[in-house]
Amino acid sequence: MLIATVIRRFGAPILGIALIIIGIVLLVTTQPASFGWTAYAPLAETRYQPMSPETQTITGVCLLLVGVVISAVWGLFLWRRRTAKPGPGSEKPRNPLP
Repeated sequence: MLIATVIRRFGAPILGIALIIIGIVLLVTTQPASFGWTAYAPLAETRYQPMSPETQTITGVCLLLVGVVISAVWGLFLWRRRTAKPGPGSEKPRNPLP
């Protein structure tokens, strides 16, 4: 019950921060390519790399941008909620002391 409440309340910022961290890690751990572009497939025996440096860089940038957008939208939502004008039935009681 408590975990569901925490996820419902803080799920967006946690997701945004996690995506930002994963994106930064992918960008930092990317190694530069050790060869230039060639117009043919090399004949040497090469193994398949599931995450080439180009793919890792693109994935890192995308995750970083998505995380920043999610965090910014959540922050904007929070700011708008705090600065919203109160409704007609939610007036604060006046302080009797000057």
